[in-house]
Amino acid sequence: MTYLDQTLAWPVIDSPDLVAHRLLTDLTLDQPASWLQSSPLDLHTLSRSDGTPIPLMESARDLVWMRPLTRVEQQQRYLHKYTHLSRYLEACMDVQLGKGVPQHSSHGRACDDIHPGIWRVSAERAGSLFDGKWLPSCLDREWMSTPQVRCCRNIGYQVHVREGSYWQESHELLKRWATTLWQAGERLYTHPQSFRHGQGRANASHSIKLLAELGVTILAQEKTSGGWFRPDWWTQIIGRCQAILFDHVAALARKGTMPVLVDRDSLWVVSNDPNPLTAVPGLVTARKWKGYTVGYEVPLLLSGEVKEAFRTVRQADQMVMALDTLAGEVVS
Repeated sequence: MTYLDQTLAWPVIDSPDLVAHRLLTDLTLDQPASWLQSSPLDLHTLSRSDGTPIPLMESARDLVWMRPLTRVEQQQRYLHKYTHLSRYLEACMDVQLGKGVPQHSSHGRACDDIHPGIWRVSAERAGSLFDGKWLPSCLDREWMSTPQVRCCRNIGYQVHVREGSYWQESHELLKRWATTLWQAGERLYTHPQSFRHGQGRANASHSIKLLAELGVTILAQEKTSGGWFRPDWWTQIIGRCQAILFDHVAALARKGTMPVLVDRDSLWVVSNDPNPLTAVPGLVTARKWKGYTVGYEVPLLLSGEVKEAFRTVRQADQMVMALDTLAGEVVS
């Protein structure tokens, strides 16, 4: 029995795609049948007040961001990486998913930060640290899901909602599915006596992350089987994922930790503390597990090469590859 079988308490004998689909189906069978019905409306027909289609799936993009090191940071010694188990799972444990026919709000007044919806907004920084320079920004989009609108307000943006479509009824269909996978991932790291082999633990964690990603992706696939094509749900989930990331970054910033690089489920910080467990207090070792694990068991020295990369590399995804390559060389 593998660590994945053991922690998930589920036989994993098929391809990841098949296992992901089966988990999604089996772990929602106990929910009301009305929640599982396909949308009564072709969601591609959702339109703005002027009749043009709402870009339902364009409001959500993965966040990859970096910034230059400050003078103070350049004097520090180590670069740490931390990786989150899966924001998909954390999001799906509480995200609200629409039920029934969506309603149109021509002036956006129906946006209450609770009911699921997709909204056309104009937002201003209004003094928020999330300006794209010191911390990531989410001012670069015209359409936002309800979780994104709420997030923007929480981080200090001034948001004006101009119009949108929303669902008056909602549910948490994916809560059990997400909780099952999340708790499986949590057991890998909170019960180390049962999962002593580091590589086996990492492999199982990677598989759980993959199953979560595949499960959510099913909702965005038009030809998926089982009536799971729900791009409106996918949009709310991705929006909630991004809101969770900004919540995490804001919590770190309030304690004086400013990430220098963010790549989807991972973030990098500089510190004079060589111990990744204590370099960011409460991130990995919190009493209630937050989903984060150490990305680099041996932190990168903040060498001249690393500092030069932060000065010269312009694309965050290229920076991620460069740092991970250096970390691999350190480990080897």
